[in-house]
Amino acid sequence: MDSYLNKIEDLSNDVGNLLEFNSKLIDALNTSTEGIAILDADGNYVWLNKAHEKMFGYDHKELIGKSWTVLYNEEDLEYFAENVFPVIARDGKWNGKATAIQKDKTTKVEEMLFLTALENGGLICTCIDITE
Repeated sequence: MDSYLNKIEDLSNDVGNLLEFNSKLIDALNTSTEGIAILDADGNYVWLNKAHEKMFGYDHKELIGKSWTVLYNEEDLEYFAENVFPVIARDGKWNGKATAIQKDKTTKVEEMLFLTALENGGLICTCIDITE
């Protein structure tokens, strides 16, 4: 019985340590001045940091579960389909300049964009506002 209780205590400590690490990791990501987002295999937001929210004018609740495509016009989406995603499929990553549109649909955001493929088919997106 003592062995069983010790295992439960060890597991409880492990969970506590993981929760503390997760909290510190989220704090660190939210402190970043670069926009950071995680997309699932369908291209929908599963997480984004505060810099990403600020850069594009959205609250995270407005983007979670939505497609990344809300940030780009049709011409840019065609560019991504023809030029960016084939490189990601081949190399597992892509970086370059892109032009996004803020939530107000009129303000353009010039960005340096870094996309990295995840094993589950999703993407990590890191972006820096280079709008003059």
